[in-house]
Amino acid sequence: MRWAFEYLLEAIGEEHQLILYPEYQFKSPTGANLRADGVFVDHLRLVHGWREVKDGKDDLDKEIKAKLAKGYPANNIIFEDTRTAILWQDGSGNTALFS
Repeated sequence: MRWAFEYLLEAIGEEHQLILYPEYQFKSPTGANLRADGVFVDHLRLVHGWREVKDGKDDLDKEIKAKLAKGYPANNIIFEDTRTAILWQDGSGNTALFS
């Protein structure tokens, strides 16, 4: 299921002239080295959205809190675990369930 959602994101990105770039390394606001599972970038390599994939056995809410505490962005990021996707925008999340 992880790859199916990734293919969907790639297709949506192409419609908006964005590339889904995997394993994106970045610095947190405190300077820590972090790695997102994916980002949407434009032709100038500017980031427009983030993706973080968790294991289906993980508690997604706890994992989101931990990632945000580490410095992951709280805007335009999708946290997903193959069953549930949570889109965070402007500091809060909205949930969508997969079937």
